[in-house]
Amino acid sequence: MEKLTSISRQIVKRVRHVVTSTLAEAMGPLGLKVEALSGQYDEGSFTLKLRFTLEGFDRGKKDFVDLAQIYGLKPSDHGRIFTVGGTEYQLTSINSRRPKYPFGANRVSDGAGFKFGEDTVLRAFGVEIAAPTGGLTLHDPPPRSKGGK
Repeated sequence: MEKLTSISRQIVKRVRHVVTSTLAEAMGPLGLKVEALSGQYDEGSFTLKLRFTLEGFDRGKKDFVDLAQIYGLKPSDHGRIFTVGGTEYQLTSINSRRPKYPFGANRVSDGAGFKFGEDTVLRAFGVEIAAPTGGLTLHDPPPRSKGGK
């Protein structure tokens, strides 16, 4: 193999493959999966971000279990089937950083992923939804004095 004189996309792909396959072989007996994530390169260097995960660990399920009660669900609702508009979906995740559509689900027929709003999922599961309050207010503003003082 020749000594490299610059870094290209093809070089990064080749190295990424070698690194992940070598590490996967070494980490497998320890019960760790290796995944190459994002990276950057220029003509003289590159970086590669790796993730090591315990085999069988499901981040989506862990997050769901941690957040379910906040939304009025039970941890056991993870994986539960619900119907919206005559189509069946399987509940897979909660992402609190998506306030408009915090729930993730896969369509049962083909596994395609979808995001759902809180009201849609809670209604499908028969959870009582509180009436909107117009936003959270921790305290009323102080009364204004008349006369500008």
